[in-house]
Amino acid sequence: MVNNNGFNLSDLVPQDANPASESPLRHSLPAVQETKPPAEIDVVTIDNPRALVNFFSEGYKANVLETFNKQEYEEARALYLLGDNGALERKVAPTRIDHALRSNLWTQYYRALETGSNRINVAAVVAGVTTQQTFERIVKSPRLFWLLLPPTDYTVANRRAHERGLDRLHSILEIDPVDHKTGKTNTALINLQIKIFALLDTRLNGPITHKHEITTKNVHLGITADQVQKLYQETQQQVEKLSEQDIVLRDSDIIEIQTHEPDYKR
Repeated sequence: MVNNNGFNLSDLVPQDANPASESPLRHSLPAVQETKPPAEIDVVTIDNPRALVNFFSEGYKANVLETFNKQEYEEARALYLLGDNGALERKVAPTRIDHALRSNLWTQYYRALETGSNRINVAAVVAGVTTQQTFERIVKSPRLFWLLLPPTDYTVANRRAHERGLDRLHSILEIDPVDHKTGKTNTALINLQIKIFALLDTRLNGPITHKHEITTKNVHLGITADQVQKLYQETQQQVEKLSEQDIVLRDSDIIEIQTHEPDYKR
């Protein structure tokens, strides 16, 4: 008999846990992992009351143990014990039904642990996925090992996907944009690398803020108030004329303003 590394969950179950509220549609839809997995998981240790196998009825429990210990399933059992999700998937070729059943099974198991229940609701495991008769056949086949391998926690899986994405971005940045055989430069690759760098730089340091300082000077021209008034009236007349026609700016119309060099600060 396999002891599943002797994991003990007896200290991980809340003693005063309140049952989670039930939705009338919960068992009619594919289950989503809503509960937090325990730190350690036991599956087939008979002496551990918190082992998953002990949450089945006696009939299912006997079938699970029989399938688990069959000599002809030795290779699948070895991959299961190694936790090699990819190799086990290639070995037993789980179907979409198996994927849904595994998600439902472990959701029900985690819920049973949290609520202090001692039974997995098989009806909830198969609801919306397949029939109970099909589930019984799967339990007696090598596909059982796929069901018994707990799915990766959603947050952990997303973190790994994020790491792989960063690795891919880094690999793109390391590609030399110059073909040393022909001497040609791959400008499209350079543009992509610049965008990736800008993305990573912004993510790491935040966006760049631009601060412009304009120097103003007070100039005394020595003119009278009447002259200022006259100049203002002439300017107003020019503005009215310009508003009645299409304006085409020439180089001489552009007024340059002296400014300090931009001060870039993060």
